[in-house]
Amino acid sequence: MKETRSLIHDWYKIRLDDQSSLGDSLIFCGLSLWDLVEWEIQYDFIDGIIENMESGRQRISIRKKLRSILARYYVNLKAIHLKRHAQSLNLVTDLEKEVSDHRKILIITYVQNHIDTIAPVIEELEKDKKSEILIIAFGVTDQKQLQSKRIPYKFYKDYVDRKTRARIKDNVNQLSKTWHKASKNRDFRNSFTYKNMSLWGMIETDLTFLFRYRFRDIISQIEIINSILTIEKPDVVIALNDVIMPGRAAVKLANSRSIPTLTIQHGIIALPFGYTPVSAQKMAVWGEASQKLLVGMGENPAKLFVTGAPQYDDLFKHKDLKNRQAVFQDIDLDLSTKMILLATDCTELNKTPQLLPCLLNTIDSIDNCCLVIKPHPGEGRKKYERFIKKGKHNVIVSQGIDMFDLLNASDAVITIQSTVGLEAIILDKPLITINLTGKPDNVSYAESEVAIGVHNEAEINSALRKTLNIDKITEETVSQCREKFLSAQLYRTDGCAARRIADLVKNMFEKNRRS
Repeated sequence: MKETRSLIHDWYKIRLDDQSSLGDSLIFCGLSLWDLVEWEIQYDFIDGIIENMESGRQRISIRKKLRSILARYYVNLKAIHLKRHAQSLNLVTDLEKEVSDHRKILIITYVQNHIDTIAPVIEELEKDKKSEILIIAFGVTDQKQLQSKRIPYKFYKDYVDRKTRARIKDNVNQLSKTWHKASKNRDFRNSFTYKNMSLWGMIETDLTFLFRYRFRDIISQIEIINSILTIEKPDVVIALNDVIMPGRAAVKLANSRSIPTLTIQHGIIALPFGYTPVSAQKMAVWGEASQKLLVGMGENPAKLFVTGAPQYDDLFKHKDLKNRQAVFQDIDLDLSTKMILLATDCTELNKTPQLLPCLLNTIDSIDNCCLVIKPHPGEGRKKYERFIKKGKHNVIVSQGIDMFDLLNASDAVITIQSTVGLEAIILDKPLITINLTGKPDNVSYAESEVAIGVHNEAEINSALRKTLNIDKITEETVSQCREKFLSAQLYRTDGCAARRIADLVKNMFEKNRRS
């Protein structure tokens, strides 16, 4: 990972001409576009190319991703240009408001689990009636979820006016000229090397996408975030992820205005991935295990604060969970059935389709047993439904049932290397983790003896039977391992993580006000 990041930094310095470098030509509003997509460049295509220089598989998968992002970009761009001037006049009125005596906290979200993470923190912040909360929603954030929780929010496109559109257009035109000039320059193309081998043929498609489409999208977000900060005048900015856009730009722009910034861990941290580099002034991390990993990746320990995971505060208390009988009624299962929950993943680690034939055969061979598949939100359920229709198996594809409820009702849980494993451990559920990649596990579930690790298809039968027939002595040993694992991963399991993060936000506000 360090080697890849060093390579990306070297490319930043590639000369376009005698006057400027690649990085210098990509500065907008004081931010480097190259820096803002560092994480995407590294994990989306550079790591894959270096890992296997002769394989075309990685480029195919990236091209599919590019089409998806490109489609979203055009939707966003169209929405931006459809905004009416009347709305911009309303925003100007907001700009003239007097500064509130209360602390104004601006929160950047763009996926549903960001809302799950921040909602308990907001509830704590609002208890003293001194916090004005506003969520700025980007991308696929669930509007109904925000409404149901009665959290004040606006969509980022609500802040676009004529002046912002004009600035976006001017910057995009400048960017197009930069790329046209660079891509025709032979010396520029020959500068993209790794161990004296030219990579231009392998990355030209990806770089073209970055310049023609991705950077345009980012320029739009930068301009809009600048407008948001000017209009809303927040006292603290919170981004649930400051490694990728738009959180990364929001944090950097807030930093440049001396606004305190905080990022909050919202998923399990695993090697080689990680929420790095951290741009926020402070980061709330779940436990000492996350803190140790981030320090090992080069982060400053002084900015890392161990708080626990706020989205699990209620889970530790088993609050609002449906019981087994209610869940089984929802999925039309007899209460005597052994329910095995399979939570899939949408990363490259997901080999579920490859595993399913063996897994289903095992399920069918166990009396009164059923597999319930809970597809990852990022992949959908269609491929599993199509697969299941090919044969008659004791299997259900879950739809519309909360993951925590399914976990609570299950007899055992199977997952890849995701956060679902951690949630199963919180609820004291027997856990099986799947890793068919031939690489080390990203999360140490099996190594920590809180799960049975499966690393090839032949192991699934024995792992599942062992899980369903665990003896009392083994269960007591596993229970001790779970307690130790949760302490390392989630700090205190007291249900007070949201309160600790809220206190951290208040302290940041007070310290900044005094200074």
